[in-house]
Amino acid sequence: MQKTQTRHSKPKSQNEAQFIKHPKIDENYNFLILHFMEWISSHLCDCSRTFNGDLTEMVVLTVI
Repeated sequence: MQKTQTRHSKPKSQNEAQFIKHPKIDENYNFLILHFMEWISSHLCDCSRTFNGDLTEMVVLTVI
């Protein structure tokens, strides 16, 4: 079996933006992840109910 090619990441330029984490994010990381996961789960459940289980329709509507 032939090995697939891998993409090499672009070298970072000096002009590329560097983001610095806010200390409050580090302090509350677990709390934030927990609530984000709770929100995204309930949102996907609502979307599934709205589109009668067909999440493909939701993606199409999102793209449009």
